[in-house]
Amino acid sequence: MTTTVVALYDNLTIAHRAAQDLINAGFSSNSISLAAGDATGEYRRYLADETQPAGNTSNDAVATGAGIGAVVGGLGGLLVGLGTLLIPGVGPIIAAGPLLTSLTSLGVGAGVGAVAGGVAGALADMGVPEEEANYYTEGIRRGGTLLTIQVPDEQIDQARDIMERHNPVDIDERVNQWQQEGWGSTAVSTAPDSPDPNANVFDEDEIDQYDLYDARFRQHYQDNYTNSTYAYDNYASAYRYGLDLANYHYYSGRRSWAEVEQEAHQAWEDQNPGTWEQFKDAVHYAWEEVTTMLGLDENRATQHPEYQRHYS
Repeated sequence: MTTTVVALYDNLTIAHRAAQDLINAGFSSNSISLAAGDATGEYRRYLADETQPAGNTSNDAVATGAGIGAVVGGLGGLLVGLGTLLIPGVGPIIAAGPLLTSLTSLGVGAGVGAVAGGVAGALADMGVPEEEANYYTEGIRRGGTLLTIQVPDEQIDQARDIMERHNPVDIDERVNQWQQEGWGSTAVSTAPDSPDPNANVFDEDEIDQYDLYDARFRQHYQDNYTNSTYAYDNYASAYRYGLDLANYHYYSGRRSWAEVEQEAHQAWEDQNPGTWEQFKDAVHYAWEEVTTMLGLDENRATQHPEYQRHYS
């Protein structure tokens, strides 16, 4: 019987060292998974063989970029597979190992957005208790790096000892800190087919935003895609992807779809080769709806009834 041993680290470099020590101790790289939050997109840029952000030529920036590239590149040679994902509710991540396989197992056409809650679900499938899986998922969302290893029961202590040497986060203590800051204290569950018309669409941490936009997305599907070969559930992945793009800090400063589309296209095609043309208009529609509602484009947002209801 095997057990999944889990540790959360505050940065990718420390998690990399812990993974290297596990492999040096004789553990198989096939059993090790890693997932790291990538809200700024820096890891994906280096995975795409970019040595530094465009236009940034300072010595410090080059040195920092080289360091990031070395860590990310080292992981690619150390663990099985290394890819990028955009997880609803979590944001952009890089992942490797069985966890990456689990997150991408839905296959072509399922859409990046289809793995909503996917990190917690994948961890639960690996035997991590649901409550803990949600805690670790939040840790990734906040920029941490999760490291897991699946080991025979007789090797649990050895694996745990190696991972503890690198000072992982005390998850109970960290969760207590988050809760004191208000995390998880006012969560509301809303059925997808019956969004609460009185819900405050701007309180993003209290609700699943998709529920609030579901009626609009369904109407857009009815108006444009009912004669397509795909059902609404397929397009829901594209709508959620657009919603997530509008919310993530890495994209939220960009007010033009043209500024977002190139990277959105690339990330989508990484997981769904050859399907961007089919779904891009749905992604764009969702992005426009959400950016308007969140006030990123203030000229349009101030004319929106729900914007006026919130701020008037």
